[in-house]
Amino acid sequence: MDHDFCSDSVDRSNYIEQYPLLESAMSFAKINFLFVIWMLPFLLVLFIYGSRRRQRILSDFCRLKERSVLVPENRSFRRWIKVTLILIAVLLITVSLAGPQYGYSWEEIEQKGVDLIIALDCSRSMLAQDIQPNRLERAKREIYDLLALLKGDRVGLVA
Repeated sequence: MDHDFCSDSVDRSNYIEQYPLLESAMSFAKINFLFVIWMLPFLLVLFIYGSRRRQRILSDFCRLKERSVLVPENRSFRRWIKVTLILIAVLLITVSLAGPQYGYSWEEIEQKGVDLIIALDCSRSMLAQDIQPNRLERAKREIYDLLALLKGDRVGLVA
């Protein structure tokens, strides 16, 4: 069953009535990203193969006594910590790319208003001190006051 809440083909009100438990259930915005999790076992096998190959190359290169001098033992422990952290990072990045979402609410908003464009002169003449503090600052204050009065209107500024 497809749980695509973003498509218009789903009647949302009937959907919530039919599946009330899904109203608070976790969902994913891009669930296809979760298929990347299947890559984790392959990465683990690749790391194991690399580790065994490294051991084989070291055993061909030198004897056991010489190997303990050349390669400290705690290196393999650090390497496995690094592998574990890489796998966890890939898992968490994959889950975050899938966009986990918990709960939702549908709101229909009908907005009425006007589109307003404000043209502001920014030339040097606006820096004249005939109005305190100056014409430009006074114009900015008037624009701020106008914006405080507008509710739901779209405003553009041309300077």
